[in-house]
Amino acid sequence: MKKIFLLLSFCLFTLISMAQNIVSDSATMGQGYANDVHYSLQNGTISTVSNTNWHLAFRSGLQTDGIFINSTANVKAYLTNKAITDWAILDSTHITNEVFNTDTSWEIGAFNRTFDSPYSSWGVYNTITKKVTGDSLYILKVGNNWAKLWVVEKDYGTWQVRVGTTTKDTTFTILHNDIRFNTFGYINLNTLNVLYREPADSIWDFKFTRYYSLQPSQNIYYPSTGVLNNRGVKSVKVSGIDKNTYMNYGAHTMVNNISTLGADWKTFDNATFQWNITDSTCYFVKAKTGDIWKVWFTGFGGASSGKSYFNKQKLFTVGIGERSLPIAHLAIYPNPASENVSLVLDNKSMRSAVIRIVDLQGKIVLEESRSIEIGMQTLPINVSGLNNGMYIMSLEGENYTANSRIVISK
Repeated sequence: MKKIFLLLSFCLFTLISMAQNIVSDSATMGQGYANDVHYSLQNGTISTVSNTNWHLAFRSGLQTDGIFINSTANVKAYLTNKAITDWAILDSTHITNEVFNTDTSWEIGAFNRTFDSPYSSWGVYNTITKKVTGDSLYILKVGNNWAKLWVVEKDYGTWQVRVGTTTKDTTFTILHNDIRFNTFGYINLNTLNVLYREPADSIWDFKFTRYYSLQPSQNIYYPSTGVLNNRGVKSVKVSGIDKNTYMNYGAHTMVNNISTLGADWKTFDNATFQWNITDSTCYFVKAKTGDIWKVWFTGFGGASSGKSYFNKQKLFTVGIGERSLPIAHLAIYPNPASENVSLVLDNKSMRSAVIRIVDLQGKIVLEESRSIEIGMQTLPINVSGLNNGMYIMSLEGENYTANSRIVISK
């Protein structure tokens, strides 16, 4: 028991002693900005995945209906003037307005907004069945190829989507149970596959990515390379300060706009062919954990590497009192592990919890429900069936979720 308390004390001391350290880090999208990088302020890069292996993305929430297109993969989307009864005759001659994703929220994609209204949805909600039934048809252009789209139904979190080309008519099903821990489920129209290409929503704060942003002065959408916040992450941009020393985050209001960090922290100098970093600007960020961080950029490698350089500093750690957590202390050992790991916890009130391990693609590789006693205890977990690599382990109970990286090395 003494060893357990010593371990917990060491972990807490380490957290506190490093709270004000400035950490230099980077995120690498690769040559030509080929990848999306999911990044955690606490744990660094979580995953790197191709950003052109999907064409359509469907929101995972039970009560959200956002559908996004992948402009980076040269996907364009258009409204049509045809009803679903016209599916058989629909083609590119029936297009009206082109539509785009928003760059402010993960809730509003190209197919639930238009130029005239940000909430022009693709279907009708039935208050009795709780289903959304598609009442609109759309046209897609993927490269030089045309396709038609009908979002047939969303039954709680499960989507049914129909896509027609000149040679194939395919209906896709994206199951809620497969995407409930992620932001989206994805479809690749070339391979006709449903993809699960991102880590669990709870373990990342930023996505370094390519996206289209609205240029208000010209009222056009333009490709940008930058940083988008995860849902639930708040942030604020602060300019005109000494970005190395300024820490007064309490003087600023953080908002849910996903592109607060965005792309304008850098500019390209056409005379020197160099990227310049905006001076006297930093960002305060409230991460998924509730901790407050300061982030400021220090360099950008451009298309040759797709590498963003930045500093980060944790300014505030949400403590036990602020969180009112049922778990007073939590530690994992050994880490790295080969056959077994142990969760050591001091439980104040929880009666049961789910232990879950996901890989860096967001796939659940282990899930167990456990009864938990009050007080200090050790929960053993057999990980002998996992392959070597890095995973995210979570302990989830009522009003409580904790995540930590673990490494399997045999």
